[in-house]
Order: sequence, then structure tokens, then C-alpha cells
Amino acid sequence: MKKTIFLIAVALLCLGVILWHHRAEEKIEVAEAQEVTFHSKSLNRDMSYWVVLPEGYQEHPSQQYPTLYMLHGHGGAPTESIQYSHLTDYVRPYHWMLIMPDGKDSYYTNSAEKAGDRFEDYIVRDVVADVEARFRAMPNRNGRFLAGISMGGFGAEKIGLRHPEIYRLIGALSSPADATHRKFSYRRPINSYVFWKDFGPMDSQTRRENDPFTLARQKKSSLPFFYLSCGAQDNLAAVDRRLASVFEENGVPHVYR
Repeated sequence: MKKTIFLIAVALLCLGVILWHHRAEEKIEVAEAQEVTFHSKSLNRDMSYWVVLPEGYQEHPSQQYPTLYMLHGHGGAPTESIQYSHLTDYVRPYHWMLIMPDGKDSYYTNSAEKAGDRFEDYIVRDVVADVEARFRAMPNRNGRFLAGISMGGFGAEKIGLRHPEIYRLIGALSSPADATHRKFSYRRPINSYVFWKDFGPMDSQTRRENDPFTLARQKKSSLPFFYLSCGAQDNLAAVDRRLASVFEENGVPHVYR
């Protein structure tokens, strides 16, 4: 019986990987955003991100703009935050530049099992460097904000804790903050494969180094401000409340909604 379940899990995993790669190759079209392709040194391949420029960008050639880097969820498109919400309307009055990188299924982590998939370095170094060289983004901590939903929320909060010198504000919406604690599950073989690929086996160094709970207890100075949010009926609400409690106990500047 266990062997049968294992074979079914492997078959579902293979099917999921095929469907994932098919989705990743689909062409995205968003009227108000432009796609930028560049070479990522960390990944050693061409990658892309999407940008929405502030109103009046072309009319004010000497002005620099704060930049919100928005990270998508697992299985989502980079532009999901503007396709399925009013994010552009929310940021327009503040004249922020909006950047939406492609994080694949990486959990925005330097992969434990795929040496070439250094997605944290790609986000923190490559994307920021290309944006600030190509556009008039404010080239300092006060001008950089990082946020995300689901997988992107996890990426934002752990990157903010690991690199407090890079970002001023972190937003994590409906974050699977316990991602590094999750064990293999026959019921969710695709997700289990992703967790193993990104974080390695249980108790690995990569899991410890990317665990928001562990990072919050390390007492780093000059942390960014964290906005944590999760719906009351969301199945991630309990873990996000637990992370907010750890933030409170360790003096991490934050608000939880």
C-alpha cells in the first residue's frame, strides 16, 4: 500500500513539474506594465521583471523615485499583484515605482539542492542593481520597499531580516512563515518537492538560515519596519500570529493586521 501511494505521489509530482514549466512559458500581457529582460549574474541566465513607472516619470527627468519590489506567490505570475488587485491605484498617489520580478518557485532562497538557483542573491543584488542602473530609482535604503503575498510574503520577511541594510519597509501578506519547518507530505508531493529543493532536508543549514522565527530572535540592529497581514479565515493566520508574537518578544519593529 505504501509503495502504491509513493508511486502515485511521484506521478503527481512529475505532472506538476510539467504543468509548472508550461505555465512559466506562458506570455503575460499587462497594459500598464513593461517587461525588462536582463542577465542575472547570480543565476547565470537571462531573467525578467515587470515595471510600472509613476505618473509624470518622463516629464521630470531629474527626479528619483521610491521603489516597491513586489514578490509573487507560488505558482503565480510576476504581475499577479496588479492583475488581481488595485495595487497600482494604491501606490499612484505616492509616486512609487513598482517592480515585479519573476521568482519561479524558489521561495526567494539560494537553493539548497540546485547550486545555480541563487534566487535570494538575484532579488537582493541583481534586480536592485539593474533597476537602479536602468531607471531613476532612489539608490539607497530609504527608497527601497519589499513586499509579497504567500510565497512572496515569506520571501519578503526573511530577506528583510537577513538584509536589513537594503530595505526600509517590508510587507508580508498571508505568509507561510513556517515554510522551512514543513516535512514531506504524500498529500502535497509537489509542494514537498519544492520545499526540499529550496531548503534541503529537515534540520539543514539552509532551513535554519532562512527561518523567519530564528532570524527574528537574532537581535539585529536597524531592522526595517515590518507590516504583517493575514485574513482571519486564512489557514495561515495561526502561524502568522505566532510570528508576530516572536517579533513582539524580540523587539522587531512591526504591526500585525
